[in-house]
Amino acid sequence: MSWFARAFESLPDPRTGNAQRHDLLEVLVMALTAAVCGAETCSDFADFAVDRADLFGAFLRLENGVPSHDTFSRIFRLLDPDAFAACFGRFVTDLGAAGAGVVAIDGKTLRRSFDTAASRCPLAVVTAFASATHTVIGQESFRVSEGDSEILAARALLNCLDLTGQLVTADALHCQNDTAQLILDRGGDYLLRLKSNRPALHRMVKEYFADPAIRGELAVFETTDADHGRIERRRAYVSHDLDWLLISAES
Repeated sequence: MSWFARAFESLPDPRTGNAQRHDLLEVLVMALTAAVCGAETCSDFADFAVDRADLFGAFLRLENGVPSHDTFSRIFRLLDPDAFAACFGRFVTDLGAAGAGVVAIDGKTLRRSFDTAASRCPLAVVTAFASATHTVIGQESFRVSEGDSEILAARALLNCLDLTGQLVTADALHCQNDTAQLILDRGGDYLLRLKSNRPALHRMVKEYFADPAIRGELAVFETTDADHGRIERRRAYVSHDLDWLLISAES
């Protein structure tokens, strides 16, 4: 709540007297959370707050319970729109700064989304996940039966995001020249898994890192995890020299 409070600390509270039963910042937190989840009206905000009162109660005081739809409506009618816009701008800026780091792209098929009556394939969705804040920052849905693909859906999603300073990670399906270039054009960098779906490139990389003489000169990072009854040790080698790859690719 501290960073949210800093963003909205200069927002004047237009209420007086008993009308201030509910804390202004808490009302804004509930309204914003509801809006992110699809709520569009003050009645939606109130219903959302009632349904998730236990969740909000875990980090808000809620000294007088959750607000009614009349309370939400009155507050948003009275707020200074210019002051609110300025505070919301700071909130969005701070949110973007907090999310800097890694954006993970992943595709999933939604359960029970098969349309039997229309014989349509299940609905799938590609999600962009900000690892630093554990936040979903974007989604794009698609159906393979309608000529869509996870690759195209991911590119449509990435094209909507400001990736400045972000490292985008994705599985081998997205190891595509056009996807990598799109990430660079949006201001980010990429870490894409390479498998045998790119056979020539995969072979070159595998042979390069398999050479003991070369591997001994590379930077290495090792992690050890103990989980699920086993010990897993992972060792990553990093090469900043790509001349060998470019020469091999051209030949």
